[in-house]
Amino acid sequence: MASENSINNLFISTDFSYINNISKRIRDWCLSYGYIELKLDDFLKMNDIKKVSDSFPNINKDYIIFDNKKEKFILRPEPNISVIEKLNDLSKNLAEDINYKFFCIDKFYSVSSGEKAKTDDYPYRFGFYATGQNNYAADAEIIKISYFLLKELGFDVNVKVNIMGCDECYKKYKAQLASFLKTKKSVLCNDCVKNLSKNPLKVFRCTNKSCRKVLSQAPLIIENLCEDCNEYSMKIIEYLDELEVLYVLDPMLLDENEVYNGFYFEFEILKNNNSYFIGKGGHLDNYANNLGFKKQVTGASFNMNNIIKRLRDLNKAVEFYKPDVYLAQISETARIKSLQTFLNLRESGISCFCNILDRSITRQISQAKNMGAKFILILGQQEVVDNTIIIRDIETNIQEVINYNNIVSELKKRLINKIN
Repeated sequence: MASENSINNLFISTDFSYINNISKRIRDWCLSYGYIELKLDDFLKMNDIKKVSDSFPNINKDYIIFDNKKEKFILRPEPNISVIEKLNDLSKNLAEDINYKFFCIDKFYSVSSGEKAKTDDYPYRFGFYATGQNNYAADAEIIKISYFLLKELGFDVNVKVNIMGCDECYKKYKAQLASFLKTKKSVLCNDCVKNLSKNPLKVFRCTNKSCRKVLSQAPLIIENLCEDCNEYSMKIIEYLDELEVLYVLDPMLLDENEVYNGFYFEFEILKNNNSYFIGKGGHLDNYANNLGFKKQVTGASFNMNNIIKRLRDLNKAVEFYKPDVYLAQISETARIKSLQTFLNLRESGISCFCNILDRSITRQISQAKNMGAKFILILGQQEVVDNTIIIRDIETNIQEVINYNNIVSELKKRLINKIN
């Protein structure tokens, strides 16, 4: 654990040194979860980005453009476009039936964020992305890794979630909302009236009292979901509950830029009864399709400069821990039980990492070793039936089957022996 002096030195260092320090912590955290770092291109072709600009009129297009007289290029403007363009380059090497997990940490550029091209003002951002098959566990893990990363950095975190549904659900709802708001046009503020034809979703961000009163009577998208969307979203909610991710289901939370679809979420840092927006995420399928990438993509991105500002407010740094125990599972039934096991171990003061994805036991053991865990707990279908669990010493590779009810006492005894 860092000393008080070393922590203070960290905070009086330059922002560049600070970014390097936090970047290393984020990188170690992501690698421990099996995420692969993407090295993003500095320049993107303007013709490719125009596909997104034309299809998503609400996104920021404050690009920094370079023209070599043959073709126009832009400096990478934000994580989502840059990551998906990189995935396009890699797509021929990505297997169809595998879920891939990536992360990125880099500086991103736009005229407004850099205050008319003062390059030292451009923000660093980082993001987590999962691509492959439709997988609610992967969606839940994006939220989980974001939530616990921010917690490990020392923040009090709030996650707001909502379901934006599939394309059909969303289009029907947007039309329904626009029709409702038109009937209330006389009591809406001027900005909301202007947005009715362009982007009615922006009314949800309005703080005008009259507009807020109208919204209290407005239709909600969660009341207009098809059966498939409702079932998918409830699965993610179930995982978040099991993982004890503190979230608020906010039926008025919508991405007014219409970049994200499906399950949408935002992260806030709480301090002194105030909340500070820090990042957001969700499905990026439509966004990706417009860039030519045809697989499902879930992502979340964060402004590191804002995180650094809040870390300075906390006046402390938090060390990332290496878990003593890695909890592996090899069946759907075991996966559900492993989530509760994970919580029980954490409540008992045992540092533990729980894998929730469908990975081979070989990959899980490899990850446990890379993370520096001392023991692996293995839950399979048979262990769930027998009310047992396998405990393996990573150093000696010796394993045995023990009674499930004795997990905590056995682990504490063995961990003490490791110290002695």
